[in-house]
Amino acid sequence: FKDQVGPGVIFVLVGMLVALLLTFTIIGYFLLVPHIMAAFSVGGLYMFRRKLALDVLFKGFSFFGSVLGAYYVTFMINMLIQSPVLVPQVIGYVALIRGEISMVEFNQYMMIPGLLSWPLNAVNLWIGTRFMLAMPLILERNYGAIDSLKASWRQTRPFQWWLLLLMFLSTLIGSLGVIACIVGILISLPLGMAIHGAAIAQLLGEDSAPTQKSGDITPTTE
Repeated sequence: FKDQVGPGVIFVLVGMLVALLLTFTIIGYFLLVPHIMAAFSVGGLYMFRRKLALDVLFKGFSFFGSVLGAYYVTFMINMLIQSPVLVPQVIGYVALIRGEISMVEFNQYMMIPGLLSWPLNAVNLWIGTRFMLAMPLILERNYGAIDSLKASWRQTRPFQWWLLLLMFLSTLIGSLGVIACIVGILISLPLGMAIHGAAIAQLLGEDSAPTQKSGDITPTTE
């Protein structure tokens, strides 16, 4: 991992900047940002291969429709799972804005959705674990949107609890980095990506990482 810290930091920094700039337009937010997020899903895999390059950041655009399809299917599943929390929250905010309840009543009311969100977030994390191979299968194996989701669900089944632990650890590492400071983000997110990428590499049958003396980002070859 040491020789991939620099490439990982650059990849995360540029990726976050590009994603942020794209959010300023409706088209960018809904049609382009998902492809940058797809690149992050294979960033760790390329770190494992020691071939992380900035052009990987735009790899998802070569599979435009499949990436969008898989992204929004999983997004809708997540929203459906969160609906028992989201619907009461919307009702609460509307009632507060219309003056039907006080701030004290609003805070008391929101405690129930807040408590309910914890187990639902755990379910969403598990769903994310089962679909973690979808984007890599699209970008690396040219799968379609639905086929990638089905294959990911099937292939992660035997390892789902081990993968859930890895996903939790990588998410926790990233969250701690966000809490710490911007330097923590740049170091911790690549570490989380590396854990994620190593798991994907194992699932794709890449049992050992290649060696490379230089830590520079190297261009990928087709």
